[in-house]
Amino acid sequence: MARLLIMLAWLCSSQAAARAVGVSADLAVVVPAVVLLSSALVPLLEIGARLLPVAATVTSAWLLAALTWGEGRASALVASALALVLWLSREGGGQK
Repeated sequence: MARLLIMLAWLCSSQAAARAVGVSADLAVVVPAVVLLSSALVPLLEIGARLLPVAATVTSAWLLAALTWGEGRASALVASALALVLWLSREGGGQK
């Protein structure tokens, strides 16, 4: 349950940041969700997923974010999503 609340807080904060810089309401919801979903594939590399499809998915999410939010904000969004997912996927992350 704690992991879900942490991801929900991340989504809400990224949507608020998007609206603060003038991103439309639709893109403020869709882009963070796409980035978070694509980042969720990264821990699958540890159990044998192929690198190319995972990398292509994360890169595509960054391109979508870069086209709508700008390169700097897209990089920050993807980096924070990757950090969040990797932290939560580690043993015990977010369960205390």
